[in-house]
Amino acid sequence: MEALAPSGRQVELVHADSSVTITEVGGGLREYTIGGAPVLDGYDIGTMASRGRGQLLLPWPNRIADGRYPFGGTTHQLPVNEVALGNSSHGLTRWSAWELERLGPVAVRASFILRASCVPRAATPSPSASLRSTTSPTTG
Repeated sequence: MEALAPSGRQVELVHADSSVTITEVGGGLREYTIGGAPVLDGYDIGTMASRGRGQLLLPWPNRIADGRYPFGGTTHQLPVNEVALGNSSHGLTRWSAWELERLGPVAVRASFILRASCVPRAATPSPSASLRSTTSPTTG
């Protein structure tokens, strides 16, 4: 049995001289090349993404101070995952396993359902959300 990469299952798509590798962990891009030249600052299959490289930072990018934000007249509290700075950092999905579904020879869909059980009840105004990202190295 082949060892699983730290970033989980990998799906590689190739079209003409373009190739992209999508990861299960975070549903992001590990590698994207055109003509053999890197388009993004990817990372090796034997490592995890660092500094958000290729990751889907959902449902928000960046940091939320103290993990608190107002919405609809209520202040909500998110998990503080950047403890040293007291921030909720880069969303709730970057280290979660996404479902990868190959849609054809050059397309894949990464899906993730953010359930209320994944987040403290007071953190989000809705109990769950369905997030999807479809990737294809084709231009048309």
